[in-house]
Amino acid sequence: VAEEATTRRVTREFFARHSISELAVRSDHWLGQQGRLTEPMIKRKGSEHYEPISWDEAFGLLASELNALGSPDEAAFYTSGRTSNEAAFAYQLFVRAFGTNNMPDCSNMCHESSGSALTETIGIGKGSVLLEDLHKADLIFVVGQNPGTNHPRMLSALEQAKKAGARVVAINPLPEAGLMRFKNPQRPSGVVGHGTPLADRFLQIRLNGDLAFFQALNRLIVEKDAVDHAFIEEHAHGFDQLKEHLGELDWDDVLEATGLTRADIDDTFADVLASERVVVCWAMGLTQHRNSVPTIREVVNFLLLRGNIGKPGAGVCPVRGHSNVQGDRTMGIFERPAPAFLDA
Repeated sequence: VAEEATTRRVTREFFARHSISELAVRSDHWLGQQGRLTEPMIKRKGSEHYEPISWDEAFGLLASELNALGSPDEAAFYTSGRTSNEAAFAYQLFVRAFGTNNMPDCSNMCHESSGSALTETIGIGKGSVLLEDLHKADLIFVVGQNPGTNHPRMLSALEQAKKAGARVVAINPLPEAGLMRFKNPQRPSGVVGHGTPLADRFLQIRLNGDLAFFQALNRLIVEKDAVDHAFIEEHAHGFDQLKEHLGELDWDDVLEATGLTRADIDDTFADVLASERVVVCWAMGLTQHRNSVPTIREVVNFLLLRGNIGKPGAGVCPVRGHSNVQGDRTMGIFERPAPAFLDA
């Protein structure tokens, strides 16, 4: 963000001085520090330098490349929530006029799997909690997510939850400094003090061990009959199939997949039993695996088994980091637009 706001400029003289092979060995930090582009640049065939190109020539080059395709569907038009709604609308209009709707965006790499799993299980493709629910929760899971780096607004909510007595379980291959000790910069005491340890329990799970972990918790919930049967009877379906599936779980497989000990899992299960209201938060650490949809479905199973959805202080919390993913979709950056959008 600081680099975007810089007044430094990368001009045609800069590219004349520095060859591409020279720039290739520079660090990302050094490159970013040089400034921002001032005009379109092109690498000509056989050249070792980027050269300036006029806007007319640049657009002509793009048009000739697109028109040379055998079909508009041979092109893909990627964008992200960093664009404005107006730019996104014009962009999707151009792409559809060109003749395709191949418009992947950051949401496909972000929470597409969350949307699929949640729509399939609870009927709505987004989170079921408000920020205030974190304040009311007894137990909060932070899974595959680094709030200190990517979602700093969430840290103060976790801090408030902790003050109200909540426990936080962090599950991540990476120890996140912000979860280990949070210093709130909005208060003098938050800066000069030792900080708030947010995570009561840190489980350093193996990459993509989350599905096995939540299956193990669900197995224990069923085995110990810690199930909210009244809730399941009224609001859920498929319990008998889930129970049968969990009965086939092999503990050696679980420990191998997660890299955790049985004590780690049993202690976390004790946290669950001691909690009436549970929120599970997750981000890219869960959503970008091949089996991300089954993993998130298992998270929903975990919450449903004890009635931890649809009440204050409990539910699903897929956490977004991008600025305007939803705006992209609303403007039509979507490969499966709804009939209402197309009619409009």
